[in-house]
Amino acid sequence: MLYTEFTSFIFVRRIIVYYRSFAKSVQLLMKIQKKAVLIIVLSVWFVKPVLAQSQHSGWVALATSVQPKKTQWGFTFDAQFRSSNGYEKLQQFVLRPGISYKINNHLKTGLGYAYASNHVIIDGENDRVDEHRIWEQLIINHKAGRVTFNHRFRLEQRWISSVAAPDDYKSQQRFRYYVRGVLPFRKDSSFVKGFYGAFQEEIMFNYINKETTNNSFFDQNRAYAAIGYRINHVIDVEAGYMNQLVKQKSGSTLVNNIIHVVLNTRF
Repeated sequence: MLYTEFTSFIFVRRIIVYYRSFAKSVQLLMKIQKKAVLIIVLSVWFVKPVLAQSQHSGWVALATSVQPKKTQWGFTFDAQFRSSNGYEKLQQFVLRPGISYKINNHLKTGLGYAYASNHVIIDGENDRVDEHRIWEQLIINHKAGRVTFNHRFRLEQRWISSVAAPDDYKSQQRFRYYVRGVLPFRKDSSFVKGFYGAFQEEIMFNYINKETTNNSFFDQNRAYAAIGYRINHVIDVEAGYMNQLVKQKSGSTLVNNIIHVVLNTRF
């Protein structure tokens, strides 16, 4: 436990130290970002992995954040409900509460817990397999023209049960990097209402105890594009397509084609 906290502290500290150099590099990154995003989209969405399996599912998500004006401390929560292949039943749900700390207008840290429940069939009977997580994260946001970008660096300490031993939890640690861009369709200087386009990319790596899940450093990748509507400064609703690549323990790759609906709120 002390080792986990120490590695998490070192990670967050290094990110904060590198933040100033990151900010100075934003202009350079913006010059190449269009080509980089195009390469990512083409490579992830159109290049078929070797020995791939394919399925179709639906995800519904609720994400909310509370940031009081008189304090730097805040609260976050998201809930996700994910169907099985062919939209037949609820395959998984995830509940993720957390606390946040706003360092400045461009930098925020967070810490929280997540519970994931997965539907399985054991000896012909329906059952659920659980997972518990502790997570730490750092979020950096900036603007490039009319596009608002969010970069999220997240560490997860996971305790995962299995079909064979539902009460025997195995540990694993995973790193996640996420980038999201939002482009308002209106050219107003302040975007408080109207349609927007959103795109995001998230990649995950198992850096400790990869044998707990798939015996692979690479865990999964999620590429997403959506159209949304900002009802007011508090509520966004969006729907889009997500392409999820998941490395399987067998060595094959699962390609999940997802219809994704999201409700975002900010207070």
